[in-house]
Amino acid sequence: MRTTFVLFVMADLLLASGMPTAPKQQAPFSIAISSPQQSIGTGAEVRLEITLKNTSNREIYISKSNGRSQAEFSFVVDAHDDTGKPAPDTEYGRRVMRRETKKRTVLFWSEIFLTLKPGEILQDEAIVSKLYDLSRPGKYLIRVSRRVSGNPKDGVVKSNEIAVTVSP
Repeated sequence: MRTTFVLFVMADLLLASGMPTAPKQQAPFSIAISSPQQSIGTGAEVRLEITLKNTSNREIYISKSNGRSQAEFSFVVDAHDDTGKPAPDTEYGRRVMRRETKKRTVLFWSEIFLTLKPGEILQDEAIVSKLYDLSRPGKYLIRVSRRVSGNPKDGVVKSNEIAVTVSP
């Protein structure tokens, strides 16, 4: 009985010390973004190139919009200024990101489903200035994310953050 009690106390101490009980599962893909333009004039289009890479050792199944430059239907695009204030949404951005809008919204798009083998990549593109009003001069920081699966417990994968400067 005493030996059992000592084992339980030792196990509690190890768990309380922060020793991991099981390795955290790694996401099956990574996301990297880039933009052909790091500096633009007011009102110019901001394009974002998105690269999703299968980093697992098995095939994964990915969906994406069948349309050109419509990554906003498969990824969450976030833009904010250098103080952390979110960039204002455009009307289209509010509708796509399902933020409050007074107008009834009907969006049409189609998806394709792809199989990515280990190490394979998926290229996609988003037009950030279609989602956010980037007309004010300043520095904007942009990041993309995507859920690992339909199960929220599986988490979200975030990309690197890039900066785009808007000049008058």
